[in-house]
Amino acid sequence: GLMASQKHRPAKRIEGLDENGLPDLPPPSYVTEALAKAVSVDRMNQYTRGFVYGKVCERPIDPLKEILVTVGGYGSLFSTMQALVEEGDEHHQRGLGPGPGGTRHKFTSKTKAIIINTPNNPTGKVFTRDELQMIADLCVKHDTLCFSDEVYEWLTYRGYRHIKIATLPGMWDRTITIGSAGKTFSVTGWKLGWSIGPEHLVKHLQTVMQNTLYTCSTPLQEAVAQGLLRDFQRLGQPDCYFSSLAAELEGKRDRMAAILQEAGMSPILPEGGYFMLVDVTPLEVDLSHMPPEAYDYKFVKWMIKEK
Repeated sequence: GLMASQKHRPAKRIEGLDENGLPDLPPPSYVTEALAKAVSVDRMNQYTRGFVYGKVCERPIDPLKEILVTVGGYGSLFSTMQALVEEGDEHHQRGLGPGPGGTRHKFTSKTKAIIINTPNNPTGKVFTRDELQMIADLCVKHDTLCFSDEVYEWLTYRGYRHIKIATLPGMWDRTITIGSAGKTFSVTGWKLGWSIGPEHLVKHLQTVMQNTLYTCSTPLQEAVAQGLLRDFQRLGQPDCYFSSLAAELEGKRDRMAAILQEAGMSPILPEGGYFMLVDVTPLEVDLSHMPPEAYDYKFVKWMIKEK
């Protein structure tokens, strides 16, 4: 039949990529109100320049040349990879596994780029200044680009601070920093993200964007810009959403960890982000009767059915 036809099968490159998660918190009202207001202004319903709006990286940013607004953080990562990485180029990812120590041995003069993700999804790790400095030193030494996925930049818990690797010496000129309105304001359905970096790199991302998605929704950009302006003026104050969201989630994180511990599991307490990894092996549940699959997949299915 038609569905079984080989020509109707998906490309291999998308296998296993059909899952994601989302927050259950409502966005701040001033952001959604700004969207309603923006939609009512006629000029806001036309094409925008695709390269507008930004935030401070401890240096003045040219909003027309050093920022690209894209369709979500994914759009930023896609534009970056398409613009700057050739098929066969060597690149490394940091964020999982043991500390960055192992990174040193993988770097060579052939390494085109490193992708880091801090705060990390799904481990919740927030890279320290020393860890970032070690990566920065390697990037400078080997003339390597750095793509820094920082969509959870505001979601760090007490005792941890987010540091932008682009602010370290020698890193601005080789770093693309990726941000997300969905993660910043809990509006994942708006699909608005951005890439910040030097003009000589960002112009290539702009070329990709212009020839794929072209531009992003103008009213959404206006609403997010209003939200960013409001919260940047309140930085460090309790009513700043950037800090109040993390404070609210910290209580939920601790409650969830306590519940999991009580049930006999071993949660890994995240330093940032809104995911928590849990070791279920202490429960010693025998799942050998289930079809052969990774133990964690089987455990989740078992828990949904039996508990």
